[in-house]
Amino acid sequence: MKKIIFAFILIGFQHATAQKPELVHSIAKEWKEESWYLDQQKAWKKEIDKNKQNQEAWMNYYAATRALSNITGGSYPNPYHQQRKQIVEEVNKVIPKTYAAYFLTYSEKDLKDGGEELLKAAAINDRDPRIWDELMIYYKIEGDEAKHRQYAQRMFQGNELSASILNWAYNLLAELEPNAIIVTHGDNDTYATWMVQAALNFRTDVTVINQYLFKSTDTYRNRLLKSWGYPALAVETNSLKTESEVAAADLNIWKHVFNGNRPVYIATSGIRSFEENWKDKLYLTGLAYRYSESPIDNLSIIKRNYETRYLLDHLKQSFEYHIMSQTSDFFLGTYLPSMIRLYEHYKISEDVTMKEKYASLIRLVAEKSGQQEEVNKLLN
Repeated sequence: MKKIIFAFILIGFQHATAQKPELVHSIAKEWKEESWYLDQQKAWKKEIDKNKQNQEAWMNYYAATRALSNITGGSYPNPYHQQRKQIVEEVNKVIPKTYAAYFLTYSEKDLKDGGEELLKAAAINDRDPRIWDELMIYYKIEGDEAKHRQYAQRMFQGNELSASILNWAYNLLAELEPNAIIVTHGDNDTYATWMVQAALNFRTDVTVINQYLFKSTDTYRNRLLKSWGYPALAVETNSLKTESEVAAADLNIWKHVFNGNRPVYIATSGIRSFEENWKDKLYLTGLAYRYSESPIDNLSIIKRNYETRYLLDHLKQSFEYHIMSQTSDFFLGTYLPSMIRLYEHYKISEDVTMKEKYASLIRLVAEKSGQQEEVNKLLN
């Protein structure tokens, strides 16, 4: 009887605490189950019902709804996209001209159209970590490198990304040729490389370009092309109407970059976007693929990177707790292709010591990144 009562109390307690409002991070930083975001929607809506002036409640209510719109998939727009718009409309009615109103209005706009609201939000409160990455991007696009570095440094000092991801970004930058261009894919690989450059003043000769920003923002792209001494491109992304037009423009943009006089790399985190059109000219060099019209000895480059340029302790052990641990493990997985290449090389050359060294690292990284089954087949 006591066990039954205790179980009932425990279940009731779990149900009650599930509704407790908690800070809702971007899914790029922390990924939760759909049910958690639904609970947070309800919990923060209750806080709003108690006090419609509660800006933090509005911010988290919107964040939970935005997460749901991103993780549920399906057609666009899905019901959560409409909810997001309704939240922004409501917050502008009840608390207009506040930090929350400006920030959420900006969040619903395209990056190229929301600068005014972003700057108004920052004028009220630029100490909120949630605005730092947006300001870092905004000033990068605007060409204000001093402001861009300021917010990249704030993100670094505020521990916004895990040390493991920053270590990954350091190694990525370390392997590149002087004055290289490195193309990144998403939030975290882009932010991390920017943060390492700004906070550590490391490899500032390298230009980090996020592929989405570069393709979609004409003024930003042409400013970079001009700084490299490349001709401008007659591509107006706002005028593209069909998928075939977008694909043709993308192909033209990257062909223009690849055919310039700077070395160009694609980060392993974003290689899938380039495999179809460029796989025969992309050579794995470690954490990146080097574009080259002619064959290169990429094995010797991989060996050099692992033996003299990379800092690898974070593959073996982490001494931090960070909410981005799951994302960090994904980044660890991007080491596997080049480490497997080294393992195969040392196996063929019968260097048992080096073969076992990389076999051990591969197994460790595979376990952390959830790829044990594939790796065990390869190594056994």
